[in-house]
This record gives sequence, structure tokens and C-alpha cells, in this order.
Amino acid sequence: MVNINFREKYKQYKKQLFWGLTGGIILVLIIVIIVTKPKQYDVSESLTVGRHTVVESVSITGRVRTSDRAELAFNASGRIASLAVREGMKVKKGATLATLEMGSLYAQREDALAALAIAQADAATNRLEQDTLVADAYQEMLATGLEAYAVLQQSNVVPPTISGFYKGKDEGEYRIEIYDSSADSGYSYRYSGIESGRGTAWIDAPAPLGTQGLYIQFDDETRYSNSEWVVPVPNKRSSQFVRLQSAYNQALAARDRVLGNESENMSVRTKAMINQAEARVRSLNAQINEGVITAPFAGTVGGIIFEKGENVQSGEVAMTLVGEKKFEIVLSVPEIDIAKVALGDPVLITLDAYADVAWEGVIEKIAPVETYSDGVPIYETTVSITDADERIRSGMSARATIETQRIENVIAVPTYALQQKKKTTSVSVITADDEIEERLVTTGLRGSDGYVEIKEGLVEGDKIIGSETPQE
Repeated sequence: MVNINFREKYKQYKKQLFWGLTGGIILVLIIVIIVTKPKQYDVSESLTVGRHTVVESVSITGRVRTSDRAELAFNASGRIASLAVREGMKVKKGATLATLEMGSLYAQREDALAALAIAQADAATNRLEQDTLVADAYQEMLATGLEAYAVLQQSNVVPPTISGFYKGKDEGEYRIEIYDSSADSGYSYRYSGIESGRGTAWIDAPAPLGTQGLYIQFDDETRYSNSEWVVPVPNKRSSQFVRLQSAYNQALAARDRVLGNESENMSVRTKAMINQAEARVRSLNAQINEGVITAPFAGTVGGIIFEKGENVQSGEVAMTLVGEKKFEIVLSVPEIDIAKVALGDPVLITLDAYADVAWEGVIEKIAPVETYSDGVPIYETTVSITDADERIRSGMSARATIETQRIENVIAVPTYALQQKKKTTSVSVITADDEIEERLVTTGLRGSDGYVEIKEGLVEGDKIIGSETPQE
């Protein structure tokens, strides 16, 4: 009885062991199949690796302001005589905006200017006289004794007669070429040099030679065909030239002597009158300018604090002027981003008032010293708007996207295609057999546009997936 029970239990044990082992083997096979079975991916999620432009940027809010803004005041006290502008009015640089009552100052300046003019006129009399003497002597030297000389010496040829008075100021010569023509005299001529032109030869009266006061007349018994003549100005061959030149040099020396002595020895009274008048004019101009407000730059008049007829004290702000020629945006760049920003970086600007419009700008100034906002160090950065238009107003809220780095035509993939595992970065690559291969990659610039530069690990044309979607 005992043996029968033992055998039954042994058979039952062997049966349980068999099925246990069989089940275990089947389980292991299932796990192996699952593990080794190639994963399937949704084809629609595959990407082809290509080249892109990767841009890194920093986006910061700021406010528009004009680069030119001034609070304007008189430098003297008094009653406002005129306001030439109103609030919101555009003005040009140098325009007069307001003046104080200064009638007595204007009258005093007119008197001072008149006194100065008289003193200067007295001092200028001798100079004018001496300049006239020199000019007359020079003109006499140029115009006296002018004659025509044959370029090629010819016997029995009477030179044309030169008459009139030369009024020109230039030295030189008239070169005259005579040729046969149908004129009554049988000749005409061309002249060049100091002046150029043509003329008809006259034998019974002088004919004009140019426009400077000279005349030329030909002898009726002389043949002038194809002859050339020259009239030098001044005529240094003339017997009178030495005397005339000496007179001119003496006039020059006399002028230098007289004016030199005048400069050194001008009467004390004349000098004093000129100096006194000049000083008085300068003083009155300065006083008048203190009572005038002018625009230091082109812009729009802001608030006007006083009205015409009111009294104002020196230095008291009377109005404001806002420049519109150049707008800029002031940004507070946090310490974490300031190292990325550099002078000259391009900036894309949007305004809250015009959300669908973008303007361009450039980083123009970065503060060298930090300030603090809520305990965080920030650096005031100025962006110049390069294509500002009439829609932009001082005080508008703005957002500036600063392009801090750009690389073009590089292998790049979307950020979501990367898989981070501890210290490595990989990408799921679809092989030629439609299997998935985990491939390590080396990344570069991470753009603000969602793309990451791939320096190593992928080539153009590789197919990758962005996210796994196993298919049953």
C-alpha cells in the first residue's frame, strides 16, 4: 500500500516537472522572440537628414525711446515774448522755439554794429586806396606799348597796328594767323592765346581784337597772306616796359609799407573804437542768445510748460523736444545671456502695437557695468532701429530677438530626434534593411529655431526617426 502511494506521487512529480520545464522553455523562447524581433516604426515619422541654417538667438523685451530728447530752458529770466511752436509740432534743427522780451537789447546791438562799421570803414580807407594804386599800375604795364611782331621775319612788311587799351587781367599773348578771304581787304584772321576767335581784316579802320579793348588795323599796301603775328601782353620788347614795370613794383612796395605801418601803427583811437565795438556786439549777442530757445536737433515739441506773457526764471524748463530722426530700443539683458550678445549683432524687432510687423535693428551699445533688477545683474543694451518709420513712437513696448550666432549649410536635425543617455547623444537611424540602428552623434550649435548642428555621426541623405512607435 505504501509502495503504491509512492509510485503515484513520483509519477505526479515527474509530470509536474515536465510541464514546468516545458513552460519555462516556452517562456524563454517568447522573450527571445520579443527581444530579437525587429521594431517597426511609423514611416510617416521618418526624416531625411539635410543641410540647414542654424540660428541661435536671445529674445528680450524692452521699450522704444528716441536717441535725442532734451528739456529746454532760457538762460536768462524775463517775460516770454513769443512761442513759435505748439505741442506736437515738428521743427528743424536750429529753429527758434521761444523768445523773451529783449527790445532794448536789439536796439543796443544795432547801435554797436553801426559803430563797428564806421570804425572798420575808417581803417579800410587806406587799404582800398593802396589796392587801387597797385591795380592801376599793373593795368598800365599790361596795356601800354602793345605791338604786333611777325613770327617769321619778313622784309618790307608793315606790321598790323594795335590800338585801344587792354582791360584784361591776364598776362600772355594774342597769336594772329592771317589768311586770304572774300573780305573787302582780301584777308581774315584767327587769333588764339589770351582769347580765341576770328575777325575780318580792315584797312580803313581798326577792327576789334577779342573783347578786352584791343583793336587791329592792317596796312592797305602790304600783303599779309598766310602770315603769323604775335602780340605779347605785357610788351616786354617795348622801350616803355622797364619804366612801367618799375612803377608797378614801386606801387607794390608802397602798399606793403603803408599797410604794414597801418597794421603796426594804426591810431590808438581807431584800434580802440574797433575793439570796443566788437566787444560790445559780442556781449549783446550773448545776452540776446540767452533769451532765445532754439531746437538743438530736429524733432517734435513735447510739453510746453509756460505761455506767452508769463515770467520765467533762468534755467527753468520751458518745454521738451523729442527727436524723431533716430529711434532705439533699450533692453535689460540678464547676466546669463550677455556673453552671447555682441556689438553689431542683427536684431529683429516687434512692437506690441503692431504685432504682425517686424523692423530690423543692430546692437549699438552695451553697458560695461551691470545694474541690478530684483537682485539679478543686468546690462543695459541699446538697439538702433535701422528702418524706423512714422508708426514708431517713443515709449512703445517692444520685443527684440537678437541673433547671437548663425551657421549656414550644415548637417542639422530637429532637437526632438536626439536621444540623451548619460553622457552620450544618439539618433535612431533607419538602415537600408529598414531596421533601426542607434548611432552616436556629436552635436554643435543648438539653434533657437529647434535645429541642432550635427558635426559627426550623420551624413546628408540619412533617414532618421523622431520618436519610436512600435507596431504589433
